[in-house]
Amino acid sequence: MKLYILSTSLTILLFCCCNIKKQLDYKTNNLQTFYHPLKTYNGDTARYIKENFVLNKKNYIGKEICVLLKDLEIPILTYKLGPDPNMKDYFYISIQFYSDIIVNRKISNKIDPLIMPIVLENPVLHDVPNQLARKNKRQWTHEETAYWCKQKIKDIGIVDYNF
Repeated sequence: MKLYILSTSLTILLFCCCNIKKQLDYKTNNLQTFYHPLKTYNGDTARYIKENFVLNKKNYIGKEICVLLKDLEIPILTYKLGPDPNMKDYFYISIQFYSDIIVNRKISNKIDPLIMPIVLENPVLHDVPNQLARKNKRQWTHEETAYWCKQKIKDIGIVDYNF
């Protein structure tokens, strides 16, 4: 009887260990396929941004902004700079996928304007970002891409207006 109980217990334990390993393998494999193309969202750009970049931000944290920009299928139209409390550097950049006019209209109509702040690992001094923002009127150009691309990501969020 003891031998029967012992063999049954070992069988159950072995079965549980195999199931745990399968679940871990499943989770590990799914981390590689976290990104879903824009076309799978049927035009829902807010869901596309939230699921691919905000909810899966762990795949971008510590990496250069270039990595995120290569995956991003929506053009960035404008951006805003986030100064630190001392106004000496910028510690985040908020990218917008609509013009300022459309963003303001969406806010007035209580529609989420889809603004994605990217917090930088290391704040940057005001000089170059201010020059670019003035020169290009905060429009996202190749110059902005070249400048911001090498900055590392500390966090990614989405502005929630609670409409």
